[in-house]
Order: sequence, then structure tokens, then C-alpha cells
Amino acid sequence: MSLCRLLLPPLLIVVLTTAAVRAQQPSGEFQFAPPSFEYEAAPSASFAPADLSLAPPPDEVWFQRPTETDALPLDQMFGEVRLPDSSVATSAAYEGTSLPGDETFPRARTFGRSVLADHRNYYTQRTVLLTAFALAAGGAMAQSNIDREFQEFWQGEVAPSHGLRDFRNFGEGTYVLPLYVVAALAGNAFENQPALRTAGEWGERSFRSAAVGAPALLFWQVAIGASRPNEAPYDSRWRPFNDDNGASGHTFMGAIPWLTAAQLTERPLLKAGFVAGSFLPGMARLDENHHYLSQVMIGWSLAWLATSAVNQTETGEASHWVPWADANGVGLGYEWRL
Repeated sequence: MSLCRLLLPPLLIVVLTTAAVRAQQPSGEFQFAPPSFEYEAAPSASFAPADLSLAPPPDEVWFQRPTETDALPLDQMFGEVRLPDSSVATSAAYEGTSLPGDETFPRARTFGRSVLADHRNYYTQRTVLLTAFALAAGGAMAQSNIDREFQEFWQGEVAPSHGLRDFRNFGEGTYVLPLYVVAALAGNAFENQPALRTAGEWGERSFRSAAVGAPALLFWQVAIGASRPNEAPYDSRWRPFNDDNGASGHTFMGAIPWLTAAQLTERPLLKAGFVAGSFLPGMARLDENHHYLSQVMIGWSLAWLATSAVNQTETGEASHWVPWADANGVGLGYEWRL
């Protein structure tokens, strides 16, 4: 692999992420303006002559230290404190608890709590239901002729596409995982730089997404037991625990950085572009004739579920079923949030 192809994925990620950051920042240099305070002298006190023995001299100012009973509740001093929805499993950092070692390794404690919250958000009924949908669709393609006919079409009409195959590098775990760590450390070290801070958040989220989704990926790769297109006489048909290619690992790893970047921008065009980019690593595996369409789809679905769990930890938002009603009747809809 040439050096140019090796450097293409990280450079592309940095460029796209930086573009997303700058698109959200106002024009001009980022500046921090500390709040200004204005002090107004208190008006001079007037004293009623009814009880001069208790009134202080007019030329003196008395100060009284507030007692515990005079202290205002926190919600009156700082406004209402709003915590995330109780139905959302968030990290213990939101709870204001203190654990041994927090003062020594505060960043590590926060990261560990976030990872635990990611797993709580991932292993839910919602994840089971959506995984079942993905497996049902993938199984229908694998057990019928859809996988094989699509693979014959791709290999005959599209492949080889060498430019597309370069996107498989996004799925090389031994390469992208250290990149996520470096990005996270850089963002932590330069928190005053908006672009680097967002790149650090991207790196940390991507690493956590890979960590939370990897066990499910490894399980379904073996449990499905399907084989690669070039492993004759077997094909994409499911043979539980007979092989380990039931889901595309490169597609899973390669989709994570793109889906994470999509979550970090509110610009519709950028978000759509990042989501579209998340399909490129899977398309590269189709082009290389290393996976069937069903295996690519399952790998991408697992990546989306993992990044959604991490995003739920950070924002409290998740895709969910919502009821709806209109003049024609009632029903159930699904709200998909990236």
C-alpha cells in the first residue's frame, strides 16, 4: 500500500471534521468575553424616629454575615437545575457523585463513566428490536438469491474501482483506533481551540463507539456463520457457528467515524454528506469481492446502533418510536436522530 493511500483516510477525516466545525462557528476569530459586572451604590438608609435607641447612627454602615438559615437554595441562586431525562442512562458524572481517585485522574474517571453509560444505552430493548430488523433483512437477502445476484452485478458492471477501494482503510482497526486516541488527546490538550476541541470529541466518541459495538459485531460474525463470496463452495447462506464472516467488520469500523462526524454538525448538507460517506467502506468491501450485500448492511447497522448509543450519552437524544394521530386515524412512527 502506497504512502498516499495510507494517509488518505485520516487526512479526509480531518478535513471533513474541520469543515463541519468551521461551518458552525461564526465568522471571525473566536474570542472569550468574560462577563462584566456593574456595581451600584446602595441608597442611604432613612430611619424612622419612632425608636431612635435601636437605630444605628446615620453615618455608619452595618454589615451582617449571613447565617445558614439565610442561605438561599441552589435553585433560587442559579435557576432551575435540569438534568437529562431519567429514562436516559447517562454517566455518573451527571449525578455529582465523587469516587476515590476523582481528584487524581478526573479525565479518566469521566471517560470510564461515559463508557459505562454507552453500554447502558446500547443494551436496551430498542437495540434488540433494531438489530432484529437488520438481521431479518439481511437473512432474507442471504437465504435467497439477492446476495449472489447483486454480487454478480457489482463484479460485472462496477468493479474494479480502485478509488473506491481506498476507503477500506477507514475500517482498519489497527490503524484508525490509534488515530482516535491521538485526536482525543489533542482535543483535551487544546480545549481553547474550537477546531481541535471538536476533533478531540470526534476521536473520543469514535473510540467509544467501536468499544461498545465490537462485542455484538464479533458475536454476530460467528453466530450467523456465513462465508465470503470467494470461499467456494460456501456463500452468504447462514450456517451458524461454521464461519466468522456473517457481518462485515471493515464496514462496521469504517462507518463509525463518518456517523460520529454527522452527529457533531447541525448543517443538513454536511450531515447528509457524512452519512453518505459512511457507506463508502462497505461499498469498498463489495468492490473487493470480500463481502456480500447482507453482510455489509448488518455491519453498517451495528455501527449506527453503537454511535447512536454514544450520542445518547452525550446529548440525551435517541431515535425512538413515537405515537401520532390525525383526522384519518392513529398510528406509530419512528423518529430517527443522528
